[in-house]
Amino acid sequence: MTGFKLYLVMAFRNLWRHPRRTILNLTAIAFGLACLIVFQALKEGLHLEMLKSTVNLETASLQVRPAKGLFLKNASELVSRLKVLGLPLSPRLRLPALALHQGEPLSVLLCGIDPSRERHLTIIARRVVAGTYEIRNGLLIGSALAEKWHLKVGDRLRLVIPTPFGVTLKKSFPVEGIYRTELRSFDLTHLYLPLKELQQWLGLRDQVTEIALLTPYHQEASWARRIRPLVSPHQVLTWEEVAPEVKQIMDINDATLWIMILIVFAIVALGIANTVTTSIFERFRELGILSALGTPPEGLVGLLLLEGSMLGLLACLGGSLLGLAVSLYFHRYGLDLSSLTSANQHLATSHVLHAEVRPVMVLVSNAVTLLTVLAGSLFPALKVARLDPLEAIYGKR
Repeated sequence: MTGFKLYLVMAFRNLWRHPRRTILNLTAIAFGLACLIVFQALKEGLHLEMLKSTVNLETASLQVRPAKGLFLKNASELVSRLKVLGLPLSPRLRLPALALHQGEPLSVLLCGIDPSRERHLTIIARRVVAGTYEIRNGLLIGSALAEKWHLKVGDRLRLVIPTPFGVTLKKSFPVEGIYRTELRSFDLTHLYLPLKELQQWLGLRDQVTEIALLTPYHQEASWARRIRPLVSPHQVLTWEEVAPEVKQIMDINDATLWIMILIVFAIVALGIANTVTTSIFERFRELGILSALGTPPEGLVGLLLLEGSMLGLLACLGGSLLGLAVSLYFHRYGLDLSSLTSANQHLATSHVLHAEVRPVMVLVSNAVTLLTVLAGSLFPALKVARLDPLEAIYGKR
C-alpha cells in the first residue's frame, strides 16, 4: 500500500472512530452550508424581483435625457436613430401635475406615452382592470386613485399643470382605462395620457423629457456604451443611475449577508477546531508512536488535514443537496411576502419571492465551507507538528 493510500485509510478510520461525534459535526457543517446556499438563492431572487420592479414599472433599463434643459428636442429623429438597435423603446413626456375632483386636489405625475410602444417596456398594459390601455385622448389612471374618488371609465378628471414657461394650464379629460399594480402608492399618483395629446396641450412640438429603452437584464452598461454615440450630446442613464437607491439596497444586502456568513462560519471553524483538538488529546499517545516510528511532522499534519478534508467534502455533499432542494422548492413555489412588502416600491411587480440559484454561488459556498473546515483543523494540526514523541508516549503533554 502506497503512502498516500495508507494515509487515506488511516484518516477514514480515525474519522469514524467516534461515529456520533462525526455525524454531529457533519450535520452542523452541512446545515451551515445549506443555509448559505438558500440565503444566497433568496437574496438573488430578491434582487431580481427588485430589478424587475424598477425596470418594468417605469424606469426602464436605459433613459436618454437632455444634456441641458428639460426637454429633448426633435424626439422623432432620436427615435429613428435608436430604432436600428432593435431594442424596445418609447418616448415619454413626464411632468408633475395636480389632479382635481370635486374640489379635492392631489399631486400626481402625469406621463405622456405612446401606448403601442410603451406596452413593450412596462407591466402597466398587463395590469389594466377596466377600460383599455390603448388610450386615445383620455387618461389611464391607477385603481387606488379610482377607489379614492369613486371614478370609473367614462368619468372626467381635471388636471392642472404649472408649465416651465410660467403658465398654468387646466383641462378636463375622460378616464379611458384603470390599471392595478402591487403598489398602491404608485397607482394613486401615476397617470397616463397619450403623448401627442399632452404635447398638443402643452404646446411642445416633438419634444419629450426622455426616451426609455429596455435591454436584457444585466446588459445595461454595454448597451449604454453603444447608444451614447448615437444620441450625443445627450445623456444615457442606466437604471442604476436613475434609481441609485435600489442599487444601494442591493449592495447593503450583499454586505449584510457576507457579514452573517463570516459570523456563522467563524462559529463552525471554532467548533471544528475544538473537536479536532479533543481528538488529538485522545490520540496523543498514538500520534507519538507514529512520530517515533518515523512519520515526519508534515505527515502528521497532512493526516489531520486529510481527516478535515474528508469531513468537509462529506458535509459539502450533504449541505449542497439539502440547500439546492430547498432553493429549488422556493424557486418553483415562491415565498409569499405580501404581509411584509405590500407598501414596498421596489417590489411592485410581485410580492412572491422566487429563489434564483446561481451555480457560481453554489461553488463559492462550497469553497468557503471547505476552507473553513480546513482552517479549523489547521491550528490543532500545527500543534501536532511540534510533538515530542517521548513526551507523547509517556503521557507528558
